[in-house]
Amino acid sequence: MSPRMTTINRQWNAPARQDGATLILGLVMLMVLTILGVAATTASQLELKMASNAQDKQRSFVAAENARLAAEILAMQLGDSLRNPSYQFTCTSGNGLLAEAGTAKTSGCSGLVTDIATHNWTTNSMSVTGSTDRYIVEYLGEQQVALPTDPDRGTGTEAPTNARVFRLTVRGTGNDGGTTYLQAIYTRI
Repeated sequence: MSPRMTTINRQWNAPARQDGATLILGLVMLMVLTILGVAATTASQLELKMASNAQDKQRSFVAAENARLAAEILAMQLGDSLRNPSYQFTCTSGNGLLAEAGTAKTSGCSGLVTDIATHNWTTNSMSVTGSTDRYIVEYLGEQQVALPTDPDRGTGTEAPTNARVFRLTVRGTGNDGGTTYLQAIYTRI
């Protein structure tokens, strides 16, 4: 053969045994990515539940505030009625007024609320129209109160005057069952 016409015949020889390290490394990386994906999904679901609970808590608080306003209106009306010394309360199931703290004007009242969580809210409370929110107005009697002469600043005091005092107990519920209980003292002069 002439030197120019030489053909080089090369052949690629694969190793006799393959270890598969690339395959194992790929599977490990895939497993790590799967674990990260599952953890991210779980974390986002937990954050969604937390946000939903916070929103429901806020809704129940707003509902309780609405019930408190309705209870204040009833207390205001009762306080005006109490100016008449001959006025008699009639406490029937479901009228929202439970007691008068031992005064003689009580007729059929079932007593003060001692535990708001175990209280029978279905029969012994008033409902806010169009909702499941409930309220109770309890007349606590007359007390001497001294009002500030400057209500904006809360300074100075006037001579004490008689006021009719009520305890308002309200329950507000959210869409997902969250419940908020509030109690307030309402004074009517």
